[in-house]
Amino acid sequence: MEFLTLSVNQPDKILPILGKKEGIFGDSYHVVDFCKDESSIDNVINELQSHSMTHWAYIEEKGNE
Repeated sequence: MEFLTLSVNQPDKILPILGKKEGIFGDSYHVVDFCKDESSIDNVINELQSHSMTHWAYIEEKGNE
């Protein structure tokens, strides 16, 4: 799974996203999964930022486990 930097490569669609935060004790992760009909990209970005996630990747991309 290739993670993208949130501040440079923000999500452009609403799909399940795995956020990653790198810390001194290792990486921590947070799953963001909003309803496509009721959410916006701003909601997704706000959720990642509120958990201090610095990287993200779509969970449903081909080849992800």
